[in-house]
Amino acid sequence: MGGCESEKNMDRRRVDRGDSLRCWYRGWFAGEPTYHGKTVTQWLDGMALFEEERNSELTGQNSFRYPRSPEVVTNDPALRALLLIGSNTVPVLVKRLAEPFQWSRTIGPMSRLRMWAEWKWYRLRNPGSTAPRPAPNSYGSFQRARHMAAAMALVALGTNGNAGVPRLLEAWAISPPDAANNRDVSPYFALEVANSGLPHRRAEMITGVMTAMQHTNAVIRSAAANLTRAFPDQLSSWKEKLLKMTGDADTSVRIAATWALATEDRGDSDVLRLLEATLKDKANPARLRAYAASGLGLQGATATNSLPLLQEALNDTNRALNNDDRFLQRETRTAIRNIEKATAGDKAITPK
Repeated sequence: MGGCESEKNMDRRRVDRGDSLRCWYRGWFAGEPTYHGKTVTQWLDGMALFEEERNSELTGQNSFRYPRSPEVVTNDPALRALLLIGSNTVPVLVKRLAEPFQWSRTIGPMSRLRMWAEWKWYRLRNPGSTAPRPAPNSYGSFQRARHMAAAMALVALGTNGNAGVPRLLEAWAISPPDAANNRDVSPYFALEVANSGLPHRRAEMITGVMTAMQHTNAVIRSAAANLTRAFPDQLSSWKEKLLKMTGDADTSVRIAATWALATEDRGDSDVLRLLEATLKDKANPARLRAYAASGLGLQGATATNSLPLLQEALNDTNRALNNDDRFLQRETRTAIRNIEKATAGDKAITPK
């Protein structure tokens, strides 16, 4: 009897904890528009389009393929629900895109408690310590999937719904960067899905990206340059703008534009000269030079004549190396290997 009673009590406690968790979840997102009893955020967290990304931390697998057919995209129950709610979803979508970092699902409550206890003990043993309280400093896969879903919904709603690419980039610009000053790239992946899955929004998305390339906010200009890579067939429309942006006053914009050209226009002589000049100029930030080196590596055998320049950059160790310098050296080594491998393969198939 005692054992049965104990099991009943345990079952009751499990139910109580489950009810408490559901109540907390509903309370946390109270005030949001709903459809069929679910809030906007709950629909975002259930969007099937990004299920694989959502669970990648737990499964250890992420073979996600971003292009989706219009049928798959428009029939996603979550996206359909958000479109039916309409423009009332926009404030919530923006809020979710700009929300602070959340703990990864791989770091459970006990792990967080242990980190807090260790921090507290350290502070007690070291009075006056300024060690920061443990906090997440990057986005986990669950939060990235939420961002993808929010970005997808904004693009699907379009500018007539007070959304679209302009609103997406405004929200992205106020999102917190990580320790390396990088922001979440989820909007880019969402636009890759939208490019194939929302053909009726394609022209509007392209216009939004082109307009954003001239925005006064450098973060938005940088994002726009990155987003051009979601539309590789449109390179001729914005190549000149991207080339001009490589001379922007903001380093992040220069990096984004340089990388977009390196990945979208491989083998182009103008791009090759740009990458070489960027790497050669030691006055450029090391991180920008690193992207130029990596871009040269993508050019394959056409960048064979760039090998001496890459070797020179690799040997440039006249100063103490910081993280960006090490990044430059790592990308330079990789580029040299890629070019040498491509050159060897090219020679192997060239008739004598």
